[in-house]
Amino acid sequence: MIKKILIIFPLFFLGGVFALIPGAYISSFSKKPCHGFERNASFFPQQVAQEISLNESMSGGNETTKKKLPESRRIVLKTEDGLIRYGVLTLQPHAQGNVVLCHGAACDKEYMKPFAYEVFTHYNCLMFDFRRHGEATEGQYSTIGKKEIYEIRAAVEFLKNDETCKKLPIFGFGISMGGAALIEAQSLDSSLFEGLIIQSTFESLHRQAQRTFPLYRLPLFNLLIYTEPSRYFARKRYGVSVCKITPAKAIKKIKVPIFLIHGKRDQVIKFDAYERLKKAGKSIIKTWTPDTEKHTELYKALPGEFIKQTNEFLDEVLKKREKST
Repeated sequence: MIKKILIIFPLFFLGGVFALIPGAYISSFSKKPCHGFERNASFFPQQVAQEISLNESMSGGNETTKKKLPESRRIVLKTEDGLIRYGVLTLQPHAQGNVVLCHGAACDKEYMKPFAYEVFTHYNCLMFDFRRHGEATEGQYSTIGKKEIYEIRAAVEFLKNDETCKKLPIFGFGISMGGAALIEAQSLDSSLFEGLIIQSTFESLHRQAQRTFPLYRLPLFNLLIYTEPSRYFARKRYGVSVCKITPAKAIKKIKVPIFLIHGKRDQVIKFDAYERLKKAGKSIIKTWTPDTEKHTELYKALPGEFIKQTNEFLDEVLKKREKST
């Protein structure tokens, strides 16, 4: 008995200490999400940033706009596990479809506004805050893509019941964690989307932890990623529930068309993650791998090409949809 205690206690102690390393990294986005437009206007390509300002319905102020923004309204989503999340729905005249915009870690719905305003200009766009991000985060935990599927389901359910949007096809666009959550959600419910655009997403949270913290490649510390007390410390200290998330497995179940995007020199999620996803995904019909180190800000770096590539994908899916109906 004493021998067991002498063995187990040091492991718990070490686990607690080394849980602080990824926990500190995770806390940087789980506790202090950035607000894309209001706090980081540099996200916008320069020519766009000079023209766009939030309209009154979005900001509560009296700003004037040099560029006409789509009609928008604030919405409330309730997830199946009881969370209340806030979002914004933008409505385009003669919209060809709806796009659910899923932000990455360290971001929130504000970060996704340029995609609604400048990229998907022929589509209604619904953006929202994932748990532990943006508004109303008290007592919440980020799961880095696992339970975030509940927010995605709630967003799709909202669109399917909205009088303006319900007859239009629904697509998903996700960056990093948002892309992982989209893959997980669609793999579990094939009726959610008619196409997915996945940007800069990891293939496995386990592998991503090892990329970010090489120490976790060592056998002992590798075991601590998903076990107690690492999970306990992550929950209590940083508000993160560490779950097994493997988009490379989930993507195998998806049958709707997928457009996979990843920068070849991405410094946050390395290119080998893209290669594993591409190899596993059977319904990937389009890829784009620009020679850039950008991760979430790929659109900022290549706005014209980004708009062209994403809309060509959606046009292709819509054309095939029309032929099949």
